[in-house]
Amino acid sequence: MPYRTPRTVHATTVPGGPAILDALRRLLDPHLAAGRVRLLPGVRVTALVTEHGRVTGVTAEDGTTWPAPVVVLATGGFGYAPDLFAELEGAPLTTSAAPTSTGDGLRLGRAAGEGLQGLGRYLPTLGGLPPAEGDLRVDWTHRPHLVAPERPPWEIYVDRAGRRWVAEDDPSIDRKERALVGIDQMTFWMVFDARALRESRPMVHGWSGEQLHAMCGRRRGVHRAGDVGTLAARAGIDAAGLRESVARYNAFVAAGHDGDFGRSHLPAPVAEPPFYAVENHPVTLITFAGLDVDEQSRVRRADGAVIPGLYAVGEVIGAAAVNGNAFCSGMCLTPAMAFGRLVGRALAASAHAGGRAVTDAASSSGGTRNPST
Repeated sequence: MPYRTPRTVHATTVPGGPAILDALRRLLDPHLAAGRVRLLPGVRVTALVTEHGRVTGVTAEDGTTWPAPVVVLATGGFGYAPDLFAELEGAPLTTSAAPTSTGDGLRLGRAAGEGLQGLGRYLPTLGGLPPAEGDLRVDWTHRPHLVAPERPPWEIYVDRAGRRWVAEDDPSIDRKERALVGIDQMTFWMVFDARALRESRPMVHGWSGEQLHAMCGRRRGVHRAGDVGTLAARAGIDAAGLRESVARYNAFVAAGHDGDFGRSHLPAPVAEPPFYAVENHPVTLITFAGLDVDEQSRVRRADGAVIPGLYAVGEVIGAAAVNGNAFCSGMCLTPAMAFGRLVGRALAASAHAGGRAVTDAASSSGGTRNPST
């Protein structure tokens, strides 16, 4: 059923975050003009200052210390931090997150003993080619065509051990994404033959069959060989496992029934050389793990105790805190703004009641790397 109320925001710029800031700037500008708020763009914070277990300020990259009665971490996720992503999610990072999503807030918090929440809740977008030439960004132009209702599959999906792990023709991308989380490094290969390349709709958006053939050995993650064993060696798949899976799948095609996963679209065996393998990594849109907070957005230690003087809002607390084990485009935007506003109002009320105001704000020019104090 169509939406009755428009709920999608499209910015005219990429990335879209600055467009949101532009819309909110009119609320901030009067406070800047009146001197009630100081904005320090480009100041990268590298450590929290603590005294007797309480956070009392931050230290900048140049060694400057900024004292503050309260520190609010609003640094975004770690969708552009391959080291943190490998540690916390156990998978290679192929991302659509902004380059400013470097996980600085998590690093600051963990160094001070903060606990984490949302571990084990990560859910990827199904499949993207490995990044080329060290670029972490997903190549949306040349993305594998994995939506079964749009392109009934001729290929099989195998993991690093060469085993199939899902019904490739399952119409639900969500079911495939949830199955993907359970395989080694969430990495899989589309394996197919010359007939599939010739008769299927294009396997990769933006490439004809001839172009895909030509990219083998030139583009990372795209391989071909004259036999299945050599293909496995070139792609990094277990050869014995792949041979067994291909033979078993071909037997299912001959019998007209997939006895392992119930796949119904069985157009042809994988039998005509050359054979092809296209590697797919999980694609990260948002990160689900983050700093543990209580109902007032106060950061907690690993033992659950609140850390006085430290708050966190936005993706730094992990998307799982507000979205659970699911996502769609823009789902982090409203919670970040709503919880940020709630924390801001509560701190302002507390500051006025105590006769002092929080007047300094430090952030990076990218808007996601550094905490506000």
